[in-house]
Amino acid sequence: MKKGGGKKKGSEFERWVCKKLSLAISKGKRDDIFWRSAMSGGRATVKFKKGGQNLTQVGDITAIDPLGNKLLDKFVIECKRYKNIHVESFIYMTCTANTLNYFWNEVTASASKCGKKPLLIFKENFKPCMVMIGVKNIVGFDFYASHILPSFYEKKIKGKKKS
Repeated sequence: MKKGGGKKKGSEFERWVCKKLSLAISKGKRDDIFWRSAMSGGRATVKFKKGGQNLTQVGDITAIDPLGNKLLDKFVIECKRYKNIHVESFIYMTCTANTLNYFWNEVTASASKCGKKPLLIFKENFKPCMVMIGVKNIVGFDFYASHILPSFYEKKIKGKKKS
C-alpha cells in the first residue's frame, strides 16, 4: 500500500465485510444487505454531539435491507484494517495503550451510547480476519471473545485474488 492509502484500504475492508455479512445473513444468496455507514459512522457522531440520536448510522456498517436489522439492532460494528493492530499486547495485557485497545474502547463507547453491544472486526496485514465481541458474564466481568473468520481478506493483485 503506498503512503496515504490507508483510507482506501479501510474502505475496501469495510466493503468486503459488508458483503461477507450479507452472504452470512442470507445464507449465501445475497451480498447487498449491509453497506458502509455514511461518513463511516460520522453522521451518528455529529448527531450525538448535538444531543440527538441516529441509531441506524452508528459504527461502520449499516443495513440497507430490513434483513440486516436483526444484527444491527443488537450490535454496533466497527471495522479496522491496519498494518499492525498489536493483538498480542492486548491479549497478554502488556500494554494498555495499544491500537487494538484503542479500537475496542472506541466501539464500546459508541455501543454504550445507544444501548447496543460492541462488535469489532479487524484485520492485520498477513494475518486472518478476526471478530471481537464483549459481553458481561454472570459475575459481571467483561469477557472478550474473538473468532477467526473462515476466509481471509481477499485482495485482487494484478487480476488474481490473493489471500
